[in-house]
Amino acid sequence: MKTALVAADGTVRVVDQPALKMLPGSVRVKVTRSLISTGTEASVIRARREAPAEGDLRPGYSAVGTVVEVSADCGKAEAGQRVACAGWAVATHSQEVVVPRNLFVPIPDAVDDDNAAFIGLAVTCMHSLRQGGLAGGESVAVIGMGLFGQIVARIARAFGAVVCGVAKYPHQAEHAAGACDKVYPAGGMAEAIAALTPEDLVDVAVVAAGGELTEMIQVAGKLLRDRGTLVIIGRGAARIDFTQAMFAKELTLKNTRAYGPGRYDPQYEREGIDYPLGYVRWTENRNMAGVLDLMARGLLDLRGLITTRCRLEDIPAAYEKLMVAGNREIAAIVEHD
Repeated sequence: MKTALVAADGTVRVVDQPALKMLPGSVRVKVTRSLISTGTEASVIRARREAPAEGDLRPGYSAVGTVVEVSADCGKAEAGQRVACAGWAVATHSQEVVVPRNLFVPIPDAVDDDNAAFIGLAVTCMHSLRQGGLAGGESVAVIGMGLFGQIVARIARAFGAVVCGVAKYPHQAEHAAGACDKVYPAGGMAEAIAALTPEDLVDVAVVAAGGELTEMIQVAGKLLRDRGTLVIIGRGAARIDFTQAMFAKELTLKNTRAYGPGRYDPQYEREGIDYPLGYVRWTENRNMAGVLDLMARGLLDLRGLITTRCRLEDIPAAYEKLMVAGNREIAAIVEHD
């Protein structure tokens, strides 16, 4: 089985490894597509090159493919079925993956593999909007229009929200134009904010970026209405001036740790023990199904974000391309045999 590996020093290579051991409550999937999380995976490689870590890791957390084996106690899939899979060190850039029952969902016939391959990222974006409590007809500002921001904007539009985006780079603004009612260039925010009226302010702001977030949070605070909600995706760093950013408008601050309830719970993710529907409506697995349902109904199409494709054996070169400063890539699809 061929798989991509990132070495302790950040070197990327594709190697042959023995097939993965089948696990209880799981399926074995022959992968047809995987999606490179351009920011997250590049940052992992960059971090290892700056400070070597221990051992190899298998990158990737968003893939689709066909079930080729089902454990006797899985009870959720059958051989030949297409499924979308999520999870770091689970839905990797590999010819085959073994996925526990709560980290995969069947793909509706109306959804192709390219669209479904976004599942691991799209489910995080959907959860961020649920954290913000966004309702149909409300408004949302997306601060940062990289890959995550682009997906957040499109899901918010599918939810029936009015969407504005704040884009750092011109190519991001171009991709955002079709998903946002208004796009602000980051360099022109001071003038844009000065021209806002109370009716222009938004109900929810999502900061969708890595790295230093202080300035983005300040922008979000100015775009939010009184008692609005600020949601931060991921692990970016920030020093928040609480009085300036939060107190004056009595804002609510939330973060999102990936896919939704169940994430990082080994009983849920590894053992397949679900949370009762009546108590936890949107678990990570139900969010995954929700993403695919939007796609099946024609409300969410992420294929226009694909800016590059490569074969599994060419993934080292693809990573190098994504880490070049100033690159214009949004989403990168890995095609498997």
